[in-house]
Amino acid sequence: MNNDDFMRFMASWALVHETADEGWKAAVARGESVEPGEMEQGPEAFVDGLSAMIAERKAQLKAELAAGGKDAGAGTGDVAEHLDELSFEVGELRGRLESMQASLDALLARTEPKAE
Repeated sequence: MNNDDFMRFMASWALVHETADEGWKAAVARGESVEPGEMEQGPEAFVDGLSAMIAERKAQLKAELAAGGKDAGAGTGDVAEHLDELSFEVGELRGRLESMQASLDALLARTEPKAE
């Protein structure tokens, strides 16, 4: 792999990351306006609502870590109780990211000159 190939690979990776990050932020923003019960209206509403829920938990985790890892409102039982639910949610998001990467790969394949 030469430097141009490496730089193209890294640029592709950065583009995928940036696209996923923007998609994540947009999903969280849309999901914050989802009312209870609306997540069942389709896959997009589900992912948006789920993204907002995960973002909320992420903010809680950041606050816990900033406080030295102590959470006065939740014990370790709460974490174990929701671990399976979060694993499923992360799997759903991973699938969406993989789909976005496949779309990006297809676009890149169309723009690359064909070797003859």
